Amino acid sequence: MKYYLLLGLTTWLIGGSILHAQTGSATIEVPAAQPVATISGLPSGSPVACCPCPKPMALSADDGPSYWGSVDYLLWWVSNSPLPVPLVTRGGNGVLGNPGVSVIYGNNSIDYGAFSGARFALGGWIDPERQWGIEGTGFFLFNDTRSFRVQSDGAGNPVLAQPIIIPGFGEDAFATAIPGSLYGDISSTMEIRFYGWDVNVLRNVYRENGFQVNALLGYRSLRLSEQLILRSNTRTLVNGAADFLGAAVPAGSALITTDSFGTSTDVYAPQIGGQVNFNADRWGFDLVTKVGLGWASHNVAINGSTLYMPPFGSNLPTQVAGGGLLATTTNIPGGQATGRFVVVPEVTGRVGYNLNDAVRVSVGYSFLYISEVVRPGNQIDRVVNPNNVPSDPDFGQFTGPSRPALNINYSSFWAHGVNFGVEIRY
Repeated sequence: MKYYLLLGLTTWLIGGSILHAQTGSATIEVPAAQPVATISGLPSGSPVACCPCPKPMALSADDGPSYWGSVDYLLWWVSNSPLPVPLVTRGGNGVLGNPGVSVIYGNNSIDYGAFSGARFALGGWIDPERQWGIEGTGFFLFNDTRSFRVQSDGAGNPVLAQPIIIPGFGEDAFATAIPGSLYGDISSTMEIRFYGWDVNVLRNVYRENGFQVNALLGYRSLRLSEQLILRSNTRTLVNGAADFLGAAVPAGSALITTDSFGTSTDVYAPQIGGQVNFNADRWGFDLVTKVGLGWASHNVAINGSTLYMPPFGSNLPTQVAGGGLLATTTNIPGGQATGRFVVVPEVTGRVGYNLNDAVRVSVGYSFLYISEVVRPGNQIDRVVNPNNVPSDPDFGQFTGPSRPALNINYSSFWAHGVNFGVEIRY
């Protein structure tokens, strides 16, 4: 067919030239070109318009940004840290169950209150159609500490003690203050750290009229660590009121007994989830859900010591012995359990307002849960063999059960709170 069209075009160009002879001169006149054929529905001589080539569909501003980054201020709360055993008593003779004895620390949990923190996010679509993207987030809560302290007067009032259970005998107590014999104080500090990060691949599954749904697949890491330090600071008022390494100490001596319980949980979890975004004029709503299914490494670090300081001006040396009261050679240094399965769901909802095309401010709420963690108070064994306690008069003289013992105990953990953020988009 193309050869016939070429032949017709050539004939049209040659046949349209007419040579006119005039006296004394010759002129060549070329009339206006005429088409050799017409298209049905168009008059002869009408120009034929070409059909435009199709263009790829362009994404509108309503389809969202190509890249984004955000910073959130976090005001969060976490689950209380358990202290399921009594740790300090006051009054009576300090032994639980006797008249006038009350528990003033322990048998409850530690409320850390509100935390401040920050969260960062950076992401973008990696193809022109915005079908595939990548996003990374990270957060931390500022370290927080809760403290406890109780002190007697210089004469040893009131009675202050740390209650224990002696195998085969039952309830007993190690005294820090006894009127006329000992005076001092018992203190405790509890510290917590919590932070994490995740990286996700995004796949858009629906986008239209400001409404967008994305699936995500990624990996997350979390770390929760806490430390409980319990310290008794005792001074003797009379000779023989206290002992160190099985020997009585003189008046004016000081004994500082320290028990430390540290725990950490490191989570490594592949995760799946989804994002729902809706924008209408200047307002927007985001909902993000993630579920991590992975494993955790749990570590318990236990340490204890007893410091003996002789009376001022004496020639006796200062000495340190390994082991305190609740942390002795039978449960130091602790232990580690790895590869335990954990579930880590997280939900974040957010309402945003667009200040302009590039800047959005938002307020939202987040909830994060870890199915299994270790926490310090759950690792305390109140059953104590005095043979292992440097400040007991029977230290090293008898055999008996290896107590306190190390038994790693687990509990769940959650964190939640409000978020105030700024997002930059383009």
